[in-house]
Amino acid sequence: MTNDDASSQVDERLDDLDERVTATEDVLRPLLDRFPEAFREGAPPSVPWRLNPVPDPLDLVSWIDYFNYVYHPASAGMGHGVIPPCWEDHPGLVAEIGTLYRTWRAAFYDEPTEPEGAQNWHDRWLPGFMARRSQWIDRKCNDGQCPRRSQRPAP
Repeated sequence: MTNDDASSQVDERLDDLDERVTATEDVLRPLLDRFPEAFREGAPPSVPWRLNPVPDPLDLVSWIDYFNYVYHPASAGMGHGVIPPCWEDHPGLVAEIGTLYRTWRAAFYDEPTEPEGAQNWHDRWLPGFMARRSQWIDRKCNDGQCPRRSQRPAP
């Protein structure tokens, strides 16, 4: 291999690395914009407290899917998640979900958001909902066999 060949290979590798750095910067730019304090020079390393992808805050059904994914205790025997697919058939559960969703939005989405608000939501609102959810649904709801589904009037 000649010096010109080696130099050409080095140039190609440098060009490739430059493209990769640019692509990485493009991926990181939204994080830098979203959490400027965490990435400023000299800032202590920190972890953003809202790590899970956040659903569209105006779409309750997407939020329920998100909630079931994030807060589904695998060992709790809840086949379909904390909020069963038949949630709309249980007016008390609908009311619980509505207030849980609004308090979640206030803690995690609406500005200004603070880590203390998120922790308060986990300490206060989430445990209360988890403790009360079983009073609004039948055990069979967890297995997708809701007794109210068959009683729902046709649209």
